[in-house]
Amino acid sequence: MALSKSLKRKVDSENRAYKEEWNDKYGFILPSFVNAKPVCLICNEVVAVCKEYNIRRHHETKHGTFKVAFPLQTEARKRKIETLLASYAHSSRILVRGLTDQQKVTSASLKASWVLARHNRPFTDAEVF
Repeated sequence: MALSKSLKRKVDSENRAYKEEWNDKYGFILPSFVNAKPVCLICNEVVAVCKEYNIRRHHETKHGTFKVAFPLQTEARKRKIETLLASYAHSSRILVRGLTDQQKVTSASLKASWVLARHNRPFTDAEVF
């Protein structure tokens, strides 16, 4: 039984790396956060496994008209990809923006109130077990 566990295929050990050429070829990017997966710039969908086959299949099945409208190695395609990349960067910057100090204080106060209410304690109690 122990032998069969070691023979299992492990996805993590396959060293699947994102290639920058997929930006222009398929319209995908790899976000900069930890454990990021490739994101399609056209429809903002995530591909589960970072392999060229999966990315190519997504591009061909869902964006066949994009391939026809913007053939490879054309100036129009490069401009369209740059536009999509700029809009993705703008939208992700808005979502990642941090909270203000007042919002952080309010959030902490609400969390403390929730814990006290969950334990049926008055707000003046200092310790909750």
